[in-house]
Amino acid sequence: MIKAKTSSDKTVWANYRDTFDVEIRYAPRAKMRALINECQIREWDQKTHQPIERADDDKFFKRIAEEIVVNWRGLSGEVLRGMIDLDQYPQDEIDEPYSKESCFELLKGAYGFDRWVQHIATELEAFEAARRAAETKNS
Repeated sequence: MIKAKTSSDKTVWANYRDTFDVEIRYAPRAKMRALINECQIREWDQKTHQPIERADDDKFFKRIAEEIVVNWRGLSGEVLRGMIDLDQYPQDEIDEPYSKESCFELLKGAYGFDRWVQHIATELEAFEAARRAAETKNS
């Protein structure tokens, strides 16, 4: 009988649009579904007298920053300028250090970054390729 793992500490470094590298933790389907379900808001529609569900994006981005994105490197002021509108950017040659708060803001404000993170986190082949490369390097 096949029994999928429900938790994993596998991580992989992936390059985002040839700009900077992000370390992402693997999220099995069950974990990703649980994160999505956890971030649903259930409300009552007064007009139709029916329950409705909607996504709480802020909560979802916060959970992704806590559970999925582990680290990054190479996120400079120049790269940030092309991703998100900020009041103040770091200098072009200085990398923005990783923090869960900065990650949340990037997930929330940068078009497509959140979907890319989700795609990589659920793409098992990327993690297997990284494992094979590490085994080859260590042998």
